[in-house]
Amino acid sequence: QRRTRALSHNFLFGTKGVDAMAAADTIEVTLEDQKRLNAFSRLLARMHEFEAQLKAKKKLMDDLEDAENELMLSDEDTIKFVIGDCFVHLNKDAAEARLGAHSEETKADVGELSKQIAEVQGQITVRAQPTGRGGPWANHVACSTNR
Repeated sequence: QRRTRALSHNFLFGTKGVDAMAAADTIEVTLEDQKRLNAFSRLLARMHEFEAQLKAKKKLMDDLEDAENELMLSDEDTIKFVIGDCFVHLNKDAAEARLGAHSEETKADVGELSKQIAEVQGQITVRAQPTGRGGPWANHVACSTNR
């Protein structure tokens, strides 16, 4: 059940004193610890993915707010509205309604992503609690979650 990883002093510091240091630099990692590390890594990757999605949604929200402001200032009755890859001519009221609906949908997505990030951060905090052997990845949590 125990796996042993030898840290190669040669790899880290060069070739001097390899034999003497390699024996002293052995770290034991149990299968249970490896599974916990893998689960922690998956959660961290998931959180980073959610953060990237949240950043994109917030940018979209800002763009939609700018479009709403431009639409309010517009004097034209017919507006070119992008749907997919093409422009559609809509009257100003229909364009405002579509833009408002898209904005509300994006706000809901931002709220949902924020909840998911908080949930994953909670799971990461629980998994990062030190075990009886010292929690080898606990120091990583402070660096990775507090940006």
